[in-house]
Amino acid sequence: MKTIIRKLKRFFVMLKADRELQKAIREADLKFAKYGRRYYVLPNNKHRLMVLSFSQIKKMRQAGMFSNKTNETSIIDECFYFTPNKWGEPLSTKKKNIKRKMWLNYISQANRL
Repeated sequence: MKTIIRKLKRFFVMLKADRELQKAIREADLKFAKYGRRYYVLPNNKHRLMVLSFSQIKKMRQAGMFSNKTNETSIIDECFYFTPNKWGEPLSTKKKNIKRKMWLNYISQANRL
């Protein structure tokens, strides 16, 4: 009985996390369409997703929220989604699926599932 409850809990936590990622992706795409800058989907300290541009990340880095060694390449590797840059370099479907699995793995570790 406990295993069924644990599996159900995991299912609903993952479903909620997947919906949160889809919402953040939509928000990043809307901001990209409006402003034309690349946006990144990153987690905050409460394991919620936030959409940031690199200029916002620079400000957070100056405030000490990110390491001074943080650069755009490391953010691309660690983020869960990023919009195309101004030259139109979109994220491939394969890479999008890898980033989605990375997010779900992050949530399962954060919730100890």
